[in-house]
Amino acid sequence: MKNVIVVITSIVVLIYPLSVINILAQNIPLGYYNGYVIDLNLDKKDDIVLFFKTESKYILIVLINEANNYKSYVLDEWNIDTEYGNAYNMYVFPSYEKQKIMARRVPDAENKKEEIVIPSPFILLTIPESTSTLFYWDKGKFNQIWITI
Repeated sequence: MKNVIVVITSIVVLIYPLSVINILAQNIPLGYYNGYVIDLNLDKKDDIVLFFKTESKYILIVLINEANNYKSYVLDEWNIDTEYGNAYNMYVFPSYEKQKIMARRVPDAENKKEEIVIPSPFILLTIPESTSTLFYWDKGKFNQIWITI
């Protein structure tokens, strides 16, 4: 796993699909928070995880390398002022062994936690002493689960 350099932000704006460009353009100025190069879908190609902050939002974008072209996924975006302020952290876990995690499939504290098998590396967004959500690739798509509520 390697850190992505800040230069990648200009590439995203120039070459990636309109949905990502629209999100990035709506909330200028754009600040680069964190990024990684990692094989999230276990196809032996580098994928890119980017975590941005604008004046009003955080945005988590993943670029999956498919046949030497990148497909973009906006995994999450949320308002800074209304949803926990500036307390978010992002971590990427490069484990290539299946993980068993107790989590909820929906962000509702009334639903019971269940054991969920994570087959690939995963991305964890967390607010200290509060909620955490985890994204992982399985069966051709990203899945989201909640660790704590």
